[in-house]
Amino acid sequence: MDILWLQATLRYTNTEDVAGVVSQLLGRARKTVKGVLAEYLATHNLSVVQPPSNTTKHHSRVPDTHAVRALVQRFIRDRCVTRTRTVAKDVLSYLVENHVMAVDDRKVKDYAACLRSDVSHLLGLDIFVGGKKNSKVVKAYHSMFNHDDFVHWFRKLLEEVEELGWSSAVFVMDNAKYHKGKPKSTPKGTWRKSDLYIKLASTTR
Repeated sequence: MDILWLQATLRYTNTEDVAGVVSQLLGRARKTVKGVLAEYLATHNLSVVQPPSNTTKHHSRVPDTHAVRALVQRFIRDRCVTRTRTVAKDVLSYLVENHVMAVDDRKVKDYAACLRSDVSHLLGLDIFVGGKKNSKVVKAYHSMFNHDDFVHWFRKLLEEVEELGWSSAVFVMDNAKYHKGKPKSTPKGTWRKSDLYIKLASTTR
């Protein structure tokens, strides 16, 4: 509307190069200024264009539903329990098997497009290593993992195993440093004898 109003005002005052003046005043391209006037003269109406932004929801090959998210999370958790490495291709195959997605294996571009959508979907799940939650990177690498993180993760793992009803699960761990640790309340050798005695007396009650 600003473009049309300026067009009418400047033409009424016999201004030269109206399109150039409007373009300079509004910071719009000359082609846009001429296109708006041409559209109005042809249709006596204007089409509303949404401002450029990333606020609209884009179409995705992976349905963004609670059922699909729960399906993917359960698949990844089941494989984590058995220490099976899971990558985007595994999830994509699982979604195809469950008729959530359709992929034409004969077309490389179609498979690549589905794989990109699958990766984007996985990054939104905090269960997937490498994703984000509350703008904090999920710690999952040896250099970033400490004993407290391991205890928290292992407690969640035990809850998952219990929910699955597995009563004979066997956990095999390597000799990573964060697997070994003592409670923070464990007495230290540097403590005085009286403090050690008080601590031991309080734990044996």
